[in-house]
This record gives sequence, C-alpha cells and structure tokens, in this order.
Amino acid sequence: MNDVSLPTVSGLRALVIRAVEDSGRVASTNEIRSRVGHLGAFTPAQLARAHGPGPGTELDYRIRWTLVDLRRSGAIVRQAPRVWALSANATPSPEE
Repeated sequence: MNDVSLPTVSGLRALVIRAVEDSGRVASTNEIRSRVGHLGAFTPAQLARAHGPGPGTELDYRIRWTLVDLRRSGAIVRQAPRVWALSANATPSPEE
C-alpha cells in the first residue's frame, strides 16, 4: 500500500515551529518547506502529492495554511515577504 496521507494543518504546527527554531528562529518559506519535509520524514509519494489541479504540492499548501494559523495565534510573525520569525509567544516544540 502506498500511503500518501499527510498531517492536517494543526498536525504540522509543531514541525513548522521546529523548522523555524532550527533555522535560528527566523526562516524563509522555502527553508521552512525544506526542513518540514526532512523533519517529517515524508515519503517521496507524500512530497509529490499534487494539490488539486493547480501548481504546487499538497504539503506546500498545508504548510502555507499552517504559517497563517501560527501567525493568527501569535506564535510567529512575518518579518518580510516570505520570511517568518518565532515570536515571544511561541511554544517550544517538544524534543524528539
């Protein structure tokens, strides 16, 4: 069986926060995507899963929504276009 299911937006929160932490508390969207892909140990099929008929992957789409969710909750702030930083309100990710 080839499982291509992915975590929900809420399921990606800890991975995105950890990706930003690992980048020195500030990271571009591309750095976050790359680190989340690595940290999540996703399969090639999961990484390649298309998002509907448009461009981009489902994981990229969910990461973008996770960034919006984290910004709305105050855990991250947008420092510049496509650049994110952890705020003082960010909950540290659990050690794995």
